[in-house]
This record gives sequence, structure tokens and C-alpha cells, in this order.
Amino acid sequence: MGLTKLYYSIGEVSHLTGVPETTLRYWDKKGLLHPSRRDGKRRFYTQKDLEKARKIKELTDEGLTLEGVARRLARTSNLPPEITQEIREILALVRKLMGKKREGLF
Repeated sequence: MGLTKLYYSIGEVSHLTGVPETTLRYWDKKGLLHPSRRDGKRRFYTQKDLEKARKIKELTDEGLTLEGVARRLARTSNLPPEITQEIREILALVRKLMGKKREGLF
């Protein structure tokens, strides 16, 4: 019986899942993955994140779009669909506000 690590680097997740690091970053940007961050920059993935990355890869390999993957994952979530949608909308708003902050608009 092997020991499970608490956190994996993006390189380790890439190696274990066969998903390029750039794709993992893109999935994070799109809100499909939510790795922890250290120093505000470096991503650290839990075992649950690793399993989710494998599931996303499996679904995209089957031909689902990222939108389709998000819907499928939401259906398997323990959260009600309306809460999942609200969370997506809040995340989109946060991304939009962060973009405006970077542009110096506030």
C-alpha cells in the first residue's frame, strides 16, 4: 500500500495525468480546476484535484467541450445546480474584476 502525497506540483499532475501543464493552467483559468496557491503563484494540487483532472481529460477525450465537461461535473456534484451556476457566475465576475484591476480601472 503506497502513501498518497498531500500536494502535487503542476509538473507531477501533468506527468500523472498525461495533460500538458499549459492545459492544466487553462482549465484553472476556466474554473474547472481549483488548485491551492502558494506565494500567490505556484499551484499545488490535492489528490481530489488530481482525480478531477483525470476525469476532465477522460471527458474531453470522449469529445466533450469544456462547457460540456462543466455541466457534467456539475451534475455529479453534491451541490444543487442553481448553486453551482451561482458559483460559476461569481467566479466569472471575480475574473472580470481582476482584469479591470490589472488594467488600472480601479
